[in-house]
Amino acid sequence: DADVHVWHQPRVLDDGTVEQSTGAAAYAAASLPLDTKWLRWARVVVQGGYKSRGFIEGEPLGAGVVVRGGLAVTP
Repeated sequence: DADVHVWHQPRVLDDGTVEQSTGAAAYAAASLPLDTKWLRWARVVVQGGYKSRGFIEGEPLGAGVVVRGGLAVTP
């Protein structure tokens, strides 16, 4: 799976030091089944990517590399 986000960040209502900017983020994710007797209902999920400075809900405001990992329940 992959996601790409592009945005135009308006001026933030602050003291005027945050300028307008355009930003982008790109993420890729992969999941692998856990092929063990007791965990056949689960998958390991790994996501990685990069985000430039700006606002995306649930993400830090600064720029940087994003790496996430988790466990997904499958039917």
